[in-house]
Amino acid sequence: MDLIPSRSSEFKETPVQESNEFHSQAEEYTMKKEELDNYKATKEKLDSVYNSIKPTQKLIWDEHFIIGRMDADIYYGHDITKRTYYKEKNELLLIVAECLGVGTK
Repeated sequence: MDLIPSRSSEFKETPVQESNEFHSQAEEYTMKKEELDNYKATKEKLDSVYNSIKPTQKLIWDEHFIIGRMDADIYYGHDITKRTYYKEKNELLLIVAECLGVGTK
């Protein structure tokens, strides 16, 4: 994330560009900064959601979506009924989708 523009001149041998796309260093910096700002805003939203959900939902978030464990391994390993597990997982997905504005239009 090298967002700070270089103050020294830099010469690079680059091949001829065949398209009309050209971005100056300032434009590249601005686009990267906007992308980083969007990433930070999304992370802050997800952090607030994570801090407000139930412990079972945090367990599902951590083990299924972060670590990548299978559903059956989680509910058998933590003595959660299958019905409760899927109910909590569905509720978690709805909360996250609402927070990010996905599928709510």
